[in-house]
Amino acid sequence: MMGMNAIRLSTATPQASSTPTPVAGAPQAPTQADEFSPSLTFSAALGDTQIAPVSGSWEAARAGVADALLSQLKAWPSLHATIAVGQRADGSTGLLVASGTKELDQSEPEGIEGIISCLASSPAVKQAEAGSPAPFEAATAVKSSADASVYELRVPGRLDAAAVSAAIARGRQPNQRDMLAGFLEGLPKGQRAVVLLAGPSGAGKTSLIKDLQALAGDRKVVALTGDMYFRDVDDPEYPKTAQGTLDFDSPAAMHMDELASDVARLVRDGKADIPVYDFAASRPGGWRAPVSGVTGVRLDRKSHLELGADDILVIDSIHAANEQVVNPLQAAGLPHHTLYLDSQKAEDRLLRRIVRDFATREGSADRTLQFWDLSTFPGEVNYVRPTLLQMDPARDLYYVTRFDNDLGLSRDQIEHKVAELDAWGLAPTYDAFRTPDDGMAAFAQAERSRLEGVVASAATDAEKQAATRALERLDAAARHVHPPVTS
Repeated sequence: MMGMNAIRLSTATPQASSTPTPVAGAPQAPTQADEFSPSLTFSAALGDTQIAPVSGSWEAARAGVADALLSQLKAWPSLHATIAVGQRADGSTGLLVASGTKELDQSEPEGIEGIISCLASSPAVKQAEAGSPAPFEAATAVKSSADASVYELRVPGRLDAAAVSAAIARGRQPNQRDMLAGFLEGLPKGQRAVVLLAGPSGAGKTSLIKDLQALAGDRKVVALTGDMYFRDVDDPEYPKTAQGTLDFDSPAAMHMDELASDVARLVRDGKADIPVYDFAASRPGGWRAPVSGVTGVRLDRKSHLELGADDILVIDSIHAANEQVVNPLQAAGLPHHTLYLDSQKAEDRLLRRIVRDFATREGSADRTLQFWDLSTFPGEVNYVRPTLLQMDPARDLYYVTRFDNDLGLSRDQIEHKVAELDAWGLAPTYDAFRTPDDGMAAFAQAERSRLEGVVASAATDAEKQAATRALERLDAAARHVHPPVTS
């Protein structure tokens, strides 16, 4: 179960007192149509809320409340966010969210990003939109201090403090298939629809497209893969990390303007010629700067893509909801909806990446771990999660995936298992990660038998060559033996 404990809004007692500092200092202006209801300070350790009354109009009270929320963050160093809830004249609910400075070790979105992720995955917010729609306003910073900021955002309907608390507590549940179906049902009909399938690497975006097609019924789902827009790895303009390595997860690693142009062309004209990128290829005679064995170039051909009059175009990319894609769509008056995909914790995505990279990109587990620390996870925190601030919690959807192969391993456990697999010469597969250390000898022996069978009866040369390479890894492994299988 995910909820307030997952967003970890507070996990310790305050430095100065045993209760949170109440919201105070708001001017006592005459009550107008927009009013603040009680503020919320979430305590994840207790799973409860602390209530402090605030009065005054939204506009008149906002500055004072923002100062008080920042004071709460200062009084509670472990607090990631505090919230004030207000009722607005247009029938919607206004939120002020004080959010602390994010850290690079956050396993999941926290602060303002965590609040939006919960609201955008809460059934209560979707139901409120159905009964009382409100214009969308992106989260906007209205006040900042040295180590925190206060954001203002709006959700539909008249939600009091308890309703907002419940909505956040129920957010980020995994595999909410009914909400996924509701998201598709809410897309405009009788015209081309655009879904920006965003979220961090390894969240399961490509796999989810199959679910979208199954749920879309008679409407066709057409996927446009953002990976096709990567720069060649020998491009001198490829961005670098602070350590000087290629920053694969920066938007600058992609031709974002070309992606945005092709999306607009598909929606407007119903067809476009899309680049083709090969992560395993290099360009003979055109290699300027080989980088640690990393490959990847755009091929000298394109793929033709067509979009029917009522089709759903899904942009599959970690940067699908980046402003460089969104702003041209908005400027052209082309409607779009964001579907932000995530996992329950970052380590699940890391394991998925290790298995996927080895299977599809010939990448070693050690290299995936290295890139994860240098660019993948920092890129998620710096480039991908901030797009949550542009999401409409009422109409967009934050969707959490949980797969059968999510083993719940910690980072230390993953690294330990990678070292064990390397020592045995075994490929990083889910079955291998499931195998306990004392079962590795038997697993290696069974894998050898399987591979020898593939070599003997492979249907294609490629299968035979892959199995032969795997056997060679077993032979060269530090712990290569042929142990008897003991009972």
